[in-house]
Amino acid sequence: MLIVFTDLDRCLLDENYRFDTALGAVNKLLDQKHRLIINSSKTKAEITHLLSEMGINIPYIVENGSAIYIPEGFLGMGSAEVVLGCRFQEIERGMEVVRSHLGPVDSFSSLSVRKLMEVTGLDEEGARRAKMREYSEPFIYPDPLPKGLLNELSGLGLRIIRGRSFCHLLGNTDKGKATGKFIEMIMGLGIPFRSVAIGDGPNDIGMLDLVDIPFLTQTGPSGWKDFVTKLLEMDHG
Repeated sequence: MLIVFTDLDRCLLDENYRFDTALGAVNKLLDQKHRLIINSSKTKAEITHLLSEMGINIPYIVENGSAIYIPEGFLGMGSAEVVLGCRFQEIERGMEVVRSHLGPVDSFSSLSVRKLMEVTGLDEEGARRAKMREYSEPFIYPDPLPKGLLNELSGLGLRIIRGRSFCHLLGNTDKGKATGKFIEMIMGLGIPFRSVAIGDGPNDIGMLDLVDIPFLTQTGPSGWKDFVTKLLEMDHG
């Protein structure tokens, strides 16, 4: 059995946040009794909406490794929520520290829905779901972050991860830590499996480093589809 962890943006999803190109490969993977786990910076609201649109019910990891959600029946398990990061009240206090060092910065919480649509390219409902943060706060700051800020946040159990477009303030976790925790949980079931991860950028390296078969795509969902198709052919061969 393959356990496949995947990023979303510019990976399984295209630049318009659509999954059409990859959906056939997703369904083929699941039809062959392998498992798919989303590992994304997106919120629970965003991912549950996406899974509903795709018509699938699978585990997912939200907000850069901040929490794992497992649906009832996954590998015989009960439904579960495993929180690895900090709740949003702590993140809000951390943003006060960020602004004390950097001055005014635009974050998902401070931006209006309309402005967030402009910044991200999301539609109105997508922007509203992106603002439903529980464990992290993306903000815009293009310059290098001062060490004094990072050290103060570390003392509070917080960190900043820099993505392609945004910095993300969150608890002391990341995609790699959440991947490792999930793999430990599956190993505890005594089920033989091989782990796979598909990502597209530096934020995914921690996840890619922990699996048996890592794949860094540079061609979005078309690369995702081609890789999964070849992976399934090799598994049958």
